[in-house]
This record gives sequence, C-alpha cells and structure tokens, in this order.
Amino acid sequence: PIQWGKMERYLPHALVCMNWIKQENMTFPQAANLPFYAGHGLKERAQYAEAEPLFQHALSIWQQVSETDNPFVAPCLDGLAQVYKKQGRYKQAEVLYMQALSICEPLFGNSHPFTATLINDIAALYESMGKEKQAEQFYQHSLTIRQLLLGDDHFDTGQSRKSRADGDDGQGRYAEAEPLHQDALAATEQSV
Repeated sequence: PIQWGKMERYLPHALVCMNWIKQENMTFPQAANLPFYAGHGLKERAQYAEAEPLFQHALSIWQQVSETDNPFVAPCLDGLAQVYKKQGRYKQAEVLYMQALSICEPLFGNSHPFTATLINDIAALYESMGKEKQAEQFYQHSLTIRQLLLGDDHFDTGQSRKSRADGDDGQGRYAEAEPLHQDALAATEQSV
C-alpha cells in the first residue's frame, strides 16, 4: 500500500520529474515507475483526473520498452481501469480489465495473488454495471483462488467472501449470503 504522507511530500517533485521524462522522451523501465506509483497515490486520494494521464504515460512507456507479456503492463492496465471505473466509464474499464486479465493469466497463472485481485476488481466492475451473474462468477473465482493460496482465515479471503456475500444480498439471496458474511467477519477478526 502507498503511504500517502510520504507520497504527498514527494508528489510535487514527481510531477516535475514527469515533465522532464516527457520532455526528454524517456522510455526506459524506471521512467514508467514514477507515473505508475504517482498515479496510484492520486487514485487512492480520489484524484482520478490527475491519476489518469499518469497511468496512461506509464502504460505507454511499458508498451514501448517491452512485449505485452511484461509483468508490469497488467498492473498498469488495472490501475487505469480502476480510475475509469471510479469515473463511471465502465465500458472503457472493462476493456482494460480484460486486457490485463489476458496478460495476467498466462504470465502468472490462476494461482497468483494479483490474478485473484484483478478478478475481484472485474467482479466489482460488473456489480457496478448491474451485471450480477457475471459479478457472481468472478467473485467466486477470486474467492476460490484466495482460499487455495491464502487459506480460509486470511484477510484477503475474507474480503472476497464478503464481496460474494454482498452480491448475494443484492440479489435477495440472504440465506446464501449469511454464512459468507459470518465467515468473512471471522477471517477479519482473526487477521486483526
């Protein structure tokens, strides 16, 4: 997680460096890290309009310096998709999420924490779009991965369980949601 206190101090400097990176047309991997992390910091602060061009620039650099199977392209696509989702630009977010997933699954496989996180992000997008059946499928997939990787008592597994339960609640399936909510609460309590 990004520590906003440090990020806030460094952000003005990062933005000056961003101008220099653009001016000098720097296209090496380290030049992509700055806009990527600054974009995440701004996204976490709900400064989506400011985060968007930073993610786009980082993505542009990664795509210039590497093949699409570079492990840094998928997280960059995910970050930009999150920004689009928060702005209500669901179709654009969906395209980026699916691109990220098409890179992530062959690269990391179905048993990787980032794959589970990405699948959970896609489920949340579908839930926002009112596509409950698709959301449910993706939430279940994420939950299955996290259970295998992290175990039933891990915080992230509990979050996936809660997301799945919230989806069941939204569809009026309260009897199915209740045990998931109880398990999610137990996992959260154990991890604190």
